[in-house]
Amino acid sequence: MTRSERHAQRLLRCYPRVWRERYGEELAALLLDDFADRQRSLRRDLDVVRAGLGARLVAGGLARGPVRSPAAARAITTAALVGFVASALSIWAQLADGWLTSPRDSVSAPVSFVALTIGLGGLLALSVALLLRLAVAVGRAFRSSGATLLARPLLVLVAGVAGLTVGLRLTSPYWPGARLAHHDGMLAPVARIGWAATETISTFWLHPTRLLTLPTGELAWMVACPVAVTGLVWSLVRLARVSDLRPARLPHVDAATRAAVLLCLIAASAWVVGSQHAADANYRAGTLDLVLIAVMAGVASRWSLLNGLEAGQKVDHFG
Repeated sequence: MTRSERHAQRLLRCYPRVWRERYGEELAALLLDDFADRQRSLRRDLDVVRAGLGARLVAGGLARGPVRSPAAARAITTAALVGFVASALSIWAQLADGWLTSPRDSVSAPVSFVALTIGLGGLLALSVALLLRLAVAVGRAFRSSGATLLARPLLVLVAGVAGLTVGLRLTSPYWPGARLAHHDGMLAPVARIGWAATETISTFWLHPTRLLTLPTGELAWMVACPVAVTGLVWSLVRLARVSDLRPARLPHVDAATRAAVLLCLIAASAWVVGSQHAADANYRAGTLDLVLIAVMAGVASRWSLLNGLEAGQKVDHFG
């Protein structure tokens, strides 16, 4: 392979696989012709890179275009959902901490906390229903094709669940509100778990001197938690693909999901924005919470992401 061919192949990697399989040979030929006239051109290379990144957005369903990838759409959908839930849960954990440790200073914080609890509870119920459907589909696939394709994702699933269970159990006692929390039934234990599950979402990462003051086990968990969640989510997505689980086309389920997402966004935004301007707020949201709200709003505003599994069945796929 000549130097020009290697250069063309490197530029082609900027494009998604499904695009390369359809247009790769044609673009490679055009690039080689252009290399013959001008071997080096930063403007040309940057233009190819820009177009390649745009093609990747199209492949994932984030922009309009001719070539899309169901796999990319599923990956972006999953990442968006995980980011939304993690952001909402982080804000919920802060509100729960304030509910248990601070006096009620206004109506907005308790109302936001209750509304966010209802919204996350709705998403949890929908997730449980989906997991039940997945379990049935996995059982059916196990009987028909055996454990060959299911073994790896099932092992990763078990490892992810085990890692999260052990990590949450060991880390939750570090909850800062443990000594100040009132005894509000099951809220304190749940708040402790919610704090441990979202401890990775922290501004400590921007302040290494403060980060290194944390206990070693807590630091290890802040790194291990995203790894365990990634493995868990990957295994579930993989199991859904292997077992050929199709998204249920139920309008009332779609409407319930939309309502839960919107309720979470409104409730979280009401407290984060409201507490920023409340002079007498006992429990105030930080700058990081504004970022979390932006993440939630970004996911909610692109509802097509939340329907990526269904959209993935309708878009063009090559390969």
